[in-house]
Parts: sequence; structure tokens; C-alpha cells
Amino acid sequence: MASRAHTRNLSQHLHSLMEENQLKLEYVAASADIGIETVRRVKKGDVTKLWDRTARRLADFIQRESGGLIQLTDLESTINQPESDLFRHLVESNMDGIYLIQDKRIIYSNSRVEAMTGYSSDELSAVVYTRFLDGESRKREQDRKTSKSRGLALSDRYEVGVLTKEGKRLRAETHIARLSLDGKKTALGTLRELGD
Repeated sequence: MASRAHTRNLSQHLHSLMEENQLKLEYVAASADIGIETVRRVKKGDVTKLWDRTARRLADFIQRESGGLIQLTDLESTINQPESDLFRHLVESNMDGIYLIQDKRIIYSNSRVEAMTGYSSDELSAVVYTRFLDGESRKREQDRKTSKSRGLALSDRYEVGVLTKEGKRLRAETHIARLSLDGKKTALGTLRELGD
């Protein structure tokens, strides 16, 4: 059973993640595989009685969204940091690349994406994101869009070939979550380099 301090902090982290990323309850509930009403109760801090059934799933969701950097044992020490500083630290220190796409352009990329590709964030945002994919991955992206427009369900986790600034091809796995940011459809993606 979790302590009251940890469950309270878990609730605060869930609320922070949702606010900072403008996530909807439906997305959080689906991601954590629990009901929307339960998420509402956890957001309000009523989690002690729900711990055995749901808080572990919420903790797993938080750890996934933070790239594994937030652990239950770390909640006590990290909750006192200002939220914007905490999120900036989580995103920038993440071992995975994190990026946001709006209107087919990368509007945000963390330093890991820059290190993997060799491009600065300004260079990444200057052109359509498919410019950084190899030919096969560009075709797959087009096929995915066509399939999606036909209502077919697609996995949000798939492999891509990324072209680096040096002209090399980098094999990577991307995972896409869709959300609304400033009223616009946005793709929140992670990028993880794959070994040969």
C-alpha cells in the first residue's frame, strides 16, 4: 500500500502532466487502462482507497510519459520543484528524443533529437518533417495517412529510417500520441535509436 504522501504526490504529478501536455481525461484513462471517473478522483487526490486497483497503472502511465524518469520513490523529492522546471528537466534529460509536430512541421524537439539527427531545432522546424525520413519511411508515412483516412486502426509505435545531417541513415522506433495543443492537432512523438 502506498503512503498518503506518495499517493498525494502521484495525484499532483498526474494533474501536472495533463495540464502541461494539455491531455484530455479520455487519453489518460485509455493510456492507463482505467475509467475516466477514476482519473477524476485521482486528480482530486482521492487515491488512497484506489491504490491497489488503479494507482499502479497511473504510476506506470506517468513513468511512460516521463520516459521512465519519474519513479514512485522519486515523487517526494521532485514534487517540490516548480512544474515548468521539472518538465523541462524531464524532457531535456530524457534518453529518447521527444518532438511535437503541427501542420507537418516539427515545432519542438529536445536536445536528444538534435544529437541523433545532427540538426538544430531551427533546422528541424524549417521544413516538412518527412524531409528527415528516408524514401521507404516517407512512403510508409503516406500509406499510414491513406489507411487512417479509410478508418483503419494503426499502431502508434513503428520503425522509421531517419536521415542525419551527415547523410547517414539512422534506424529508430517512434511512438506517436495525438493531442490538441493550442487548439491544433498535434503529434507528440518519441524517437529511440535502434541497434544494427
